[in-house]
Amino acid sequence: MTGIVETSTPPHRSQRRGPVAALVLEGDGIGPEVMAAARVVLGAVEAPVELVDAQIDRATGLPDASLLAELDRHGVLLKAPMTTPIGTGYKSPNVTLRKSLELFANVRPSRSIPGLPAPCGPIDLLIVRENLEDLYAGVEHAQTDDVFQCLKLVSRSGSAAIARTAFELAGALGRGRVTCVTKANIMKLTDGVLLDAYRTEADRRGFAHDHVLVDAAACQFVTDPKRFDVVVTSNLYGDILSDLAAGLTGGMGLAPSMNLGARHALFEPVHGSALDIAGHDRANPTAMILSAALMLEYLGDHHGAAAIRQAVDDIYERAQVRTIDLEVAGARTVGCAEFAHHVAERAAELRAAGQRTDASTNAPDIREAIGAVFAATPTAAATQRSSVGVDVFVEWDDDVDQLATLLQEAASEGALSLTLITNRGLSVWPAPTTARLVNHFRCRFLIDSSAGEPAERDVITLIDRVGARMRWMHVERLQHHDGKPAFSAAYGASA
Repeated sequence: MTGIVETSTPPHRSQRRGPVAALVLEGDGIGPEVMAAARVVLGAVEAPVELVDAQIDRATGLPDASLLAELDRHGVLLKAPMTTPIGTGYKSPNVTLRKSLELFANVRPSRSIPGLPAPCGPIDLLIVRENLEDLYAGVEHAQTDDVFQCLKLVSRSGSAAIARTAFELAGALGRGRVTCVTKANIMKLTDGVLLDAYRTEADRRGFAHDHVLVDAAACQFVTDPKRFDVVVTSNLYGDILSDLAAGLTGGMGLAPSMNLGARHALFEPVHGSALDIAGHDRANPTAMILSAALMLEYLGDHHGAAAIRQAVDDIYERAQVRTIDLEVAGARTVGCAEFAHHVAERAAELRAAGQRTDASTNAPDIREAIGAVFAATPTAAATQRSSVGVDVFVEWDDDVDQLATLLQEAASEGALSLTLITNRGLSVWPAPTTARLVNHFRCRFLIDSSAGEPAERDVITLIDRVGARMRWMHVERLQHHDGKPAFSAAYGASA
């Protein structure tokens, strides 16, 4: 099976004695400052973690090669913000790490913090975002001098993995509703595959279906955020919705995240490196501190994680000290280091007092939840596939009827017949249109159903003959999966 790696033994399930090693990537900009703050707080709760400093190879975006073996052994990274320099020759370490380590799930908790404004009321939700596919695969091409393309690549296996992850996390964290957010009314294949995977998992686990279109979800995040508990969605939508949720709960400076894979987990704040304030002790370390708490939760130190979260809540609710970005009347403005000291002091008190807060005897085991994702039966693909034609994409600046005539000439000696021409998804032939057109056309050729499948020779001959008459960009094979079209129809075309 291709796609997300399936493992017979879930990672990180062995019971370790003593501290767990975690690689630390300090980043740049304010990264070293907020990481130092997280170290102080982790020390205050006596976290069972050995922090091992690592470096990024800017040419590859990966940790130093000498530490990769350590990463494979323990699989945990705590990362501060990193900047990708503008210009050629540099890889984004953020994206490279996610892709190279197969961190397929980005998990963003958004929770209102006492003492901070909640413009839309209290929020406590978890966004589970697919992290490797969708438009963020970054596969783009210039099609013509006017038209550009970005491929939305979505796999059945990746969709199944993220749907399972959302339900596993809901169960582990005691959350009762999982909402799927898509735009499957428009993108029936690439968004529909996630919706299908979600419905399959919901049925298997006895959850009610709760599907919301992404535009409606954005509205409801503002008007009725309490309706959401766990949200599972694709890469682009999740990126936008999680930042929206962060804005409703205090801003990006407070937002932690974890990126989960079959063998590795990465914990980081979602804000940037803020080069303009780097080195001035003005950064807010809250997101980095809460990301460290997520790491402890993942590693099974639920009491330490709860103590840190409660300490953050207490410091904000008491409003005795604030960083400059969240100044409030009556509070003393402090720098990054001093704010971390106050959080650490309170977290140590809570840990020493044995305060459990949300760390119950049935504390969640996120590692076990992720392991269950990959222990599940692989998702079944189509059992029968048949080719029925091709879409040929061409550049054309003249009359559409003239284009159709040339294409029909190109197909006249083969088994494929021109049936449709579209422009930006709208049918422009055989029925005419008055819409403004660009110089990029999809030309659909189908084989008569009684003739079986087109031979490869038929397709190659057609492309050769089309290419003799105009510039073509790419060709898409048209298939039926289990007897149903596995390609989109055109707007304005007859059924």
